[in-house]
Amino acid sequence: MIRNNTAVVAHYYRLKGIVFCVCAFACGSIQAEITAGASDEIATETFALAAGWNAIYPTVEPDIPNMETVFGGISSEVRVFAYFPNEDPGAYVNDGAKPVWRGGSWLRWTNVAPDNELNDFAGIVAQIPLVIYTAEAITLTLSGTPVSTVEDNGVFEFDLRGLAVNAGNGVTFETFFSGGNAPEAVYDLVDGKWRRVPLDSEVQHGRAYWFYHEDAVSYDGPVRFRNLQRYGVSLGGGFATIDYQSTDDSVTLVLEKVAGDLPLEFGDGFLAREFTSLDSNHTLEAVASPFVSRLQLRSSLEGDGQHVLMRVTDSLGITSRYIAIQR
Repeated sequence: MIRNNTAVVAHYYRLKGIVFCVCAFACGSIQAEITAGASDEIATETFALAAGWNAIYPTVEPDIPNMETVFGGISSEVRVFAYFPNEDPGAYVNDGAKPVWRGGSWLRWTNVAPDNELNDFAGIVAQIPLVIYTAEAITLTLSGTPVSTVEDNGVFEFDLRGLAVNAGNGVTFETFFSGGNAPEAVYDLVDGKWRRVPLDSEVQHGRAYWFYHEDAVSYDGPVRFRNLQRYGVSLGGGFATIDYQSTDDSVTLVLEKVAGDLPLEFGDGFLAREFTSLDSNHTLEAVASPFVSRLQLRSSLEGDGQHVLMRVTDSLGITSRYIAIQR
C-alpha cells in the first residue's frame, strides 16, 4: 500500500500539459469525509459535489487513479481541471473576480465528446487540487492510501490547496494559522468567481482555496511533523518513530485507531519507558514548545502484509490526518 510514485506521476502529467483556461464557475457547496476502507484498501474519501463547479482537495491516493475508473459510472457531463504547480511564480487572482492561470499548470479531463479527444489528465494524485464541473449532483469516492504529510510552499506566491481540518469543527483561517505566519489573503470559489474571504471565515474540510503569502507559511496547523513519510509508516523491524513539534505548549497529540488488523503499541518521548496498546483514543503528554517530541510505534507481529489506519488530531480539535501504518 505504501508507494513512492506520486512525484514521478505528477512530473509526467506536467510534461503532457496543454494550455487550458477557465474564467468563471458556478460555485457548489462541498461536503467531504474520510472513513475506514474495505479489506483491499486503507481509506475511503467521499466528496458530495453539487451541480455546477466545485473546488476540492483530495487527500487519498486512489488505488486505481485513472479518470475513466473514477468517473466511469457517471453518465452526465463531467469536466475536471487538475492543478499541478510549476516552478515559476504562482497563479494570480485578479481582485478575486476571476483567475488568471498559468496554462502549463492546468490539465483537464472530460467525458464529453469530442472534447475528450484533448484530454491530458490521466489520473488523480493526492494533494493536487481539482476543479470539477458536473451537470448534476454526484458523489465522488476515492479509495486507497491517505497522504499523511502536508506540503509547505515558499514565499511570494499564490497557492491552490486545502487544509487538513476536522470536518464541521468551525475552525477559522485565523485560528488555523495562529501558531505561525498567516497568509496575506484567502480566495474562495463563490457564486462563480474567486472572491477574497476574511481570515475569520470558517475553513471547509476537503475544499480547495487560493492562498496568497509574502512569507513562508506552514499549512500543518498546531502540530508539525518532522520525519513523517508521504504514504505513512512502514514498521521495518517492527519499530518506527515520528518526530513532531507543537506550536503551543498546551497542544498535544490525540491518537485513534480507525481500522486494520495490525497489533500496534505506542510510546511518547525519545526514551519511552512505557508502551500502550493503540486500541482506543489516547492523548500524549504535553511537550513544551519549541522542543521536539517523538512518537514511537512498535508491533510484535511477525511477518508482513498487515496494516492499521491511525487518525492523529491535535488536542484543540483543529486538524486531522490519517496515517497508514504497515508491517
